Amino acid sequence: MNLPRVATAIATLTAFTLAVAKIVVGVMSGSVAVIASALDSVLDMVVSIFNNIALKVSETKPNSKFNYGKGKIEGLAALFEGLFIIGSGVFIIYEGISKDAKSLQSSFSNKNGAIWVRFFEPTVKEAIEFVRPAGVDSHTGVENESGRKDELLVRKFISEANAAFWKR
Repeated sequence: MNLPRVATAIATLTAFTLAVAKIVVGVMSGSVAVIASALDSVLDMVVSIFNNIALKVSETKPNSKFNYGKGKIEGLAALFEGLFIIGSGVFIIYEGISKDAKSLQSSFSNKNGAIWVRFFEPTVKEAIEFVRPAGVDSHTGVENESGRKDELLVRKFISEANAAFWKR
């Protein structure tokens, strides 16, 4: 076995070990970051296996069908690996956005008849209609560029909250 194939075998074993550990921790903790890292390790393992196969095929001696051998297969393998990595990156971005959207929905809390809205605009009306709280509070989302409370944004927040409460 030559050095590049030994390297891909070691990379495969390392990626497998990391993937198993990260999957266990990611599932137990529910962390998207750790699960994404586990997915990255699984993909590293798949790519290492793919590299090993591509190296084995590229080492094939020339024959009547392939006069110059199959050395170019390494370049094609690199192309497919790149596309695979891009696809996994898109998947990770999608999952991150999906989880954030779910956490935004669950950021409405109806404890002791009050609602705290994590993001003000435009969800205060929707939050009131969804949770039907006794009251609302806003600690962010009503500031101007300098970070100070903006009177017009506060008035808009109050107006939208009142409209939603009176609509019930």
